Amino acid sequence: MTATFTREQFEEACRELIDAHQSASAYQAKLTGWSWKEHNALPGFGYMHRMITLNWRNLGSDDTCLHSDDDLEVEDDGTTAPHCSPDPLTCQQYVVLSATFCVPTFYFSIHGSSGSPLHLADIMKTSLLRKDVCEGTVATTYAISHPAMNFPLLSQGEHPTLGTPCWYLHPCETANAVEEILQASDERSVCNVPDLACGGKLRRSPGRRRTLPCLCHPRRARRLPALSKSSYHSLCDVVRSSVCPLPNKSHIVIRFIMLATRLTPVSRKLLSRSSFVRKMSSHEAVIVAASRTPVGSLYGSLKTLTAPQLGSVALKHAFEQSKVDPAVVEEIYFGHVIQAGVGQSPARQVALAAGMKSASDATTINKVCASGMKSIMLAAQSIESGYKNVVVAGGMESMSNAPFLLPRTNPLFGKFETKDSVENDGLWDVYNNFAMGNCGEISAEKYDISRASLDEHAIESYKRADRAWKEGVFNAEVAPVTIKSKKGDTVIKEDEEYKKVMFDKVPSLKSAFKPGGRITAANSSNLNDGASALILMSAEKAKELGVKPLAKVISYADAGVEPIDFPMAPTVALPEALKRANLTVDDIARFEINEAFSVVVRIAEKLLQINPAKVNVDGHVFGAVALGHAIGNSGARIVVSLVHGLRSGEYGAAGICNGGGAASAIVIQKL
Repeated sequence: MTATFTREQFEEACRELIDAHQSASAYQAKLTGWSWKEHNALPGFGYMHRMITLNWRNLGSDDTCLHSDDDLEVEDDGTTAPHCSPDPLTCQQYVVLSATFCVPTFYFSIHGSSGSPLHLADIMKTSLLRKDVCEGTVATTYAISHPAMNFPLLSQGEHPTLGTPCWYLHPCETANAVEEILQASDERSVCNVPDLACGGKLRRSPGRRRTLPCLCHPRRARRLPALSKSSYHSLCDVVRSSVCPLPNKSHIVIRFIMLATRLTPVSRKLLSRSSFVRKMSSHEAVIVAASRTPVGSLYGSLKTLTAPQLGSVALKHAFEQSKVDPAVVEEIYFGHVIQAGVGQSPARQVALAAGMKSASDATTINKVCASGMKSIMLAAQSIESGYKNVVVAGGMESMSNAPFLLPRTNPLFGKFETKDSVENDGLWDVYNNFAMGNCGEISAEKYDISRASLDEHAIESYKRADRAWKEGVFNAEVAPVTIKSKKGDTVIKEDEEYKKVMFDKVPSLKSAFKPGGRITAANSSNLNDGASALILMSAEKAKELGVKPLAKVISYADAGVEPIDFPMAPTVALPEALKRANLTVDDIARFEINEAFSVVVRIAEKLLQINPAKVNVDGHVFGAVALGHAIGNSGARIVVSLVHGLRSGEYGAAGICNGGGAASAIVIQKL
């Protein structure tokens, strides 16, 4: 069967559902009140709507579970249950087509008698939500989640058409949910499933066995005829044999699909092999802390600190912010590119300096610019596999301290030839024997990205960074660095690079890598110092330790392309990470694409059709053009800023290219 809808099919099915349920019969009463609304400014983006009255749930009583299908009643606490306040509640309900899953999604808002919207803590006390659903869940200000699920049951967001604040229930890959319920109808002798749009709380008659609860019951209906096993199977047969929308029966199909959208907790229990829920195992990786040092300029304020020293500052800050005991960390992955002269095992130096126990393991990662992000991915894999429970990840670089290299073999006569380790080990394309900036030039020509477009991006990047620092956006994530000297201590707590720009000079700068080229010093990243650190742990361990997660790792991916094409590599890695998360570009609230050069972001915007307003978003996450590119650090730094920049329930994606023709990408969700 086809369980997804086009907008035209969705509207047709909704209108048929509305027309078919204008009767006052008991069975149909629960579906009345719905009407079709068309947005004036957005033709074709209509939705179903109704307004109902709710009451407060009787908190002293015990909600009963569902029962056998031989004797069902629908009870609506909104009109019959005792309540703790005489003030009525107004509930606006919407059924909107999810642009992501192409299935109906349920949105609602609840207002008190004064017209003020209810906070989530109060919504959980209303008759909209069943008491037994509220039990076992974890509620924040913005969402209700459950340990068995990989996304919030209920989240705060905006109405996708109206743009007004609403609460919504996750669509949960509804197409697969329908298939699962259909399988369940064949495998179980009894399966009680109420309609979505109505909901209705089914209560158990004496002596009847319990089955499964539904999530919501917005509207009262009178006593219903029993939904027999044969009737349920008949409905399943209609859906199973249909291609949506089935002529004259599409309203039945939409009821069934809307049902699947709403029955996440139910459907998970119908079969042990629940397929439509991204299972949140006890080993799911969550991020509980994310910190970074300021990004220092080359030979700037951080020049006296080695990369491991910077890394330990970031990690200590992460421990302090999260109240996590360093002794519980079992493993550390830390990215570092230019390691010559730093000493043995740079990641191990970070671990011990930050207070981790000597029994912990340490691995230093070199994936060039993607080193920091790859470290996060490896930490998540270690947790998800059940191998470790608490892992630190991050990245670091001190390009100010990168040495010059001499050949070990002495020449018999003449001068020594020296090499710059920054260029040799970090910024040189060994496959084509030229600077990475030359790859940027070739990509700009290949994808027709103009010099003016690159300069425009660079200027905006600097302006965003300046505005963010003035508004205190980075305060929560930045770990102050204390520099000791004979004159006293100096505390560095702000990025340095973004201040070093003269906007009027940007258009007239000479190209950096070829005569008449498009890549300049202004639209390229700089050489910098800095470090970032994140603490990851299993969801089970976070609960055990009483640590509140900031975000969870949803998916990640690597990609390889021809070395000369490295600037477009994120456009391969990001779609793969989104595919693994079962998300699309439109689902992502914020992208962070590392700006090795402005051309990297411009190519991603063009090839992935990303709204530029979502990329390196004003006030939250920023690129290396303005903040600087400490190459071993940047992959972790952009994830740190993404964690702090997202709002609860939002998905964010970060991507970073690396030398040699590759990229890494990660998708997270803010909790």
